[in-house]
Amino acid sequence: MLGRILIVDDEVEVGLPLAKLFRSEGMECECAASAKEAHSTLVRNPDIRLVFLDVRMPGTDGISFLKKVKEEFRRCGSIMISAYPALPDTVQAMKLGATNFFSKPLDLERILAEARGLLGAGIDAGRDDRGIISLDPAIMKMKKRLITAAPTSAPVIITGESGTGKELVAEQLHRFGDRRNGPSRAILETGLTPERGKMQKAWR
Repeated sequence: MLGRILIVDDEVEVGLPLAKLFRSEGMECECAASAKEAHSTLVRNPDIRLVFLDVRMPGTDGISFLKKVKEEFRRCGSIMISAYPALPDTVQAMKLGATNFFSKPLDLERILAEARGLLGAGIDAGRDDRGIISLDPAIMKMKKRLITAAPTSAPVIITGESGTGKELVAEQLHRFGDRRNGPSRAILETGLTPERGKMQKAWR
């Protein structure tokens, strides 16, 4: 089993269809209507690996609960969802460690792909790493490709100008890969050609 999913949303019309979608794909899923209920569910189910968390809820809001999840349940990856997406909320969520941020109405196809990618890669949010935080569409697209490529044995070459974060991408690739429990090495290829000297290969 890849790991159980928890959906935290006080709107039944959002949580239930999402849970139905995941279960139809063979994924085990739990639902909670509040942060308090979600906390109890996480305590009872240590196999939960991914939490979908609504930003606006009665009582403890999603951003505040995200911080608690990262402190107490570091095994879990977190994805935020909101009908009222605001840049400050998105930035804060990503800084706290959320993997992604989706606006309502939800794109179920994208949501499913994200869950498959993260659970399939064996996400371990408890790892201490710098992460990739960006709202730029190109970076978000790159992150999606990274998560897709990580569990495979395909070689990956990361290119870019000096200082653009190639080593950080390599670290994330290793984190989501099947060899994440082993050592990782980022090798800078120099002494070849000016163009290839900018390449950095991720050995996973």
